[in-house]
Amino acid sequence: MDFIKITTAPLSTSLEFDAREAFSKVISIWKERCHTVNRRLLGVVLLDEQDSKYNHILTVANLSSENVEIRKYVMEFRPCVLDEKRHPHVSFRYRLALEEASDQEWNLSLFISSNEMNYAWLRKVAFPRLLKWFAEIDERSNITVSHKLVNMEDYSQIYCEIKKKWGQQIAASWTERTNSQKFVYEDCAIAAYLIVNGYGIDLRQRRTWTKFVGTDLREKTLNPKEDLLSDSDFLIGNHTDELTPWIPIMAASRFQKKCSTAATSIYTSYLIFIRDICLRLGYCVEEDRLKIPSTKRYCFLCTVPTGGLVKNVENIISNMLGYANFPRFVPREKIEKIKNCTQLSWDFRQLLTTKIFRHLFELSPNKTTVCCGGQSCSLKEIADLLNEEEKAQLRDSDGGLQTFLKNQHQIFKVVKGAVSIRNWAEEGKRRVEGKLRTSDCWFHKYYSGGCPLSAQDCSYKH
Repeated sequence: MDFIKITTAPLSTSLEFDAREAFSKVISIWKERCHTVNRRLLGVVLLDEQDSKYNHILTVANLSSENVEIRKYVMEFRPCVLDEKRHPHVSFRYRLALEEASDQEWNLSLFISSNEMNYAWLRKVAFPRLLKWFAEIDERSNITVSHKLVNMEDYSQIYCEIKKKWGQQIAASWTERTNSQKFVYEDCAIAAYLIVNGYGIDLRQRRTWTKFVGTDLREKTLNPKEDLLSDSDFLIGNHTDELTPWIPIMAASRFQKKCSTAATSIYTSYLIFIRDICLRLGYCVEEDRLKIPSTKRYCFLCTVPTGGLVKNVENIISNMLGYANFPRFVPREKIEKIKNCTQLSWDFRQLLTTKIFRHLFELSPNKTTVCCGGQSCSLKEIADLLNEEEKAQLRDSDGGLQTFLKNQHQIFKVVKGAVSIRNWAEEGKRRVEGKLRTSDCWFHKYYSGGCPLSAQDCSYKH
């Protein structure tokens, strides 16, 4: 079969960059994680030669172990459909090639079968992602793998069942202020990773609880030094925050009583801290990453070894608590205090917004197009505009200047410490059809030049 080149792009390299090694890693990522680009896929299962499906797939794809030619820097992908359904990924043959343009200069090229016309997604979506991986990959480090402790096919089936049975109806009638598309399906994915019969505990009752008929959900302040949860086999911490480091201690205390009768970022440091607690108590610790839309998707799976936990587990717990600054667990308040500058008075917000807007307005070279984006300045320069009373009010509201500016997101834009007036002529058009507009447009109501958009186009109320 003939192949034609449909696109090629140079790769940014350095003297230390090993393009061949990087190409191998990018191909591995594409094979193992193409679902991160193609959202119709939930995951990927790689077959080995011992799998019962392996020879059948070779036959269907018109391949055999005798006639397959492997070129190290030209990878060919062939589709194979076993159930006569629509192919969920790339449905035609294509090749990815690493080509040496000159010394230390390399190109990545995409080839497709010559009779194929529907290659827009592969060229416009997939190929740019491969280039991005090339630019970011460290060819000397290992590839991080998600879901290495669970069976992907079992997980996918359970996730789809949970999503269909619970996720869709909860998202459709979501009453929380958070994004249902993110948080509902994120929790579906977390549940599918390890789901067992049990009960849930939360500090405060959630509005969604009424939808879960027949489930055991308990509103309770959990004290890890007193509540041993002795009737449980698993302690699953989902969004447990400050309670998370206590979970292995709670499990160890419970296990010990049962047996006696029979560098980085702050978040990375926190993970190391929790892992160290688990290891000191004697757990076998395995690590994995969940496939959820969150940066905090790390998980520890702790199991009790055959010989049990360390013999002096109670002494170790006492020592750890003795060294702690706060050896006694302090739960959150039942009524959550809002800490994002939203409780500032309307007058204060309006005065401060106007002051900052005027400063940026004066910096703009063209006053007539200020609502189309203008001059930016640093957060420090904006902070210098504030008097001591204004700074104190921001501090007392458990927020800062950047939080305040982001709350006024119709007016201001903050990117990498630079503040500017938002280009409302472009960004203000992003409104959802049918969504009721309840907030007033700041530009229409308070800016002398008015809103650059019509009442119909603006995402705020005129």
